[in-house]
Amino acid sequence: MGLLFFVVVNIFWIWPHFSDWGRLQRRLETAYRNKTKFQTEVDKIPHLHKEIAQLMSEGADVPAEEQAYEFLRTIQAHVARSGLGFTGAGKTSVNTNQFFIEQIHSVTVQGDERQLVDFLYSIGSGTSLIRARELSIRPDQARHRLSATVTLVASYQKKARPPSGRAPARATAAAGRANPPAASPQPAGQRATQR
Repeated sequence: MGLLFFVVVNIFWIWPHFSDWGRLQRRLETAYRNKTKFQTEVDKIPHLHKEIAQLMSEGADVPAEEQAYEFLRTIQAHVARSGLGFTGAGKTSVNTNQFFIEQIHSVTVQGDERQLVDFLYSIGSGTSLIRARELSIRPDQARHRLSATVTLVASYQKKARPPSGRAPARATAAAGRANPPAASPQPAGQRATQR
């Protein structure tokens, strides 16, 4: 009778769970693979922090009030360095998005082909975040030089907004309720009469 009971218990409760061991092994292997994959990504964090710091240091940190002036000064310096003649400038406009402030400025310059290429190369190289968005080239009236209208864009990173002051104020108020203010010191005679 005991043997029959043992066989019946095995048939109904043990044998149906034999496949559970295989499923458990597959889940365990998947978990180990995921752990290895995630760990390799976590190991990259110090390198990524260094790369982020390097990229942040490359972008010139220009205060918001000086961005337009710095942009125009940089353009004029590159024009002078390349030997182009500065014949006109348009109005500076500003576009913003979530991360950057873009200063957009059009300039008209005159020079030969080499000077124009030198200007465009120098404006795009280095650590400045200035690039040429549009370029229109035509010969000048005498047909000896090129006249170019270049729309330049400078991207400046927005400053991160400081966290709102609401959370610290709540914490301070909660801390004030948890700890009642200390009694102010009083002369010895007054303390005795209050008790």
